[in-house]
Amino acid sequence: MSQANGWSGHLAREARKHWAARLAAEGSLPCLSCGMDVTLADAWDVGHRVAVVDGGDLTDRDNQWPQHRDENRRDGQRIAVRRKAEGAVSRSAAFFEAEAA
Repeated sequence: MSQANGWSGHLAREARKHWAARLAAEGSLPCLSCGMDVTLADAWDVGHRVAVVDGGDLTDRDNQWPQHRDENRRDGQRIAVRRKAEGAVSRSAAFFEAEAA
């Protein structure tokens, strides 16, 4: 399984469990994007300092950090827009091209 397809299920749960424990122990950590506090009471995700599509390691704790959920989603959208501008084929485009062949 490639890293790009692996950020779900067990890996995501383990990362979230790790960062939830850190948040509980420290009370808060600065958001990966904005630097404002992320707490367990916030809607948060585990963000990646270097996106997987840019060569970041999905499972490396040094590449992970808590991030406000909305900011994590915006980062994902920015990456998708950038990749499209670079000419990358989206997952859905590849699927539909394969179906047409």
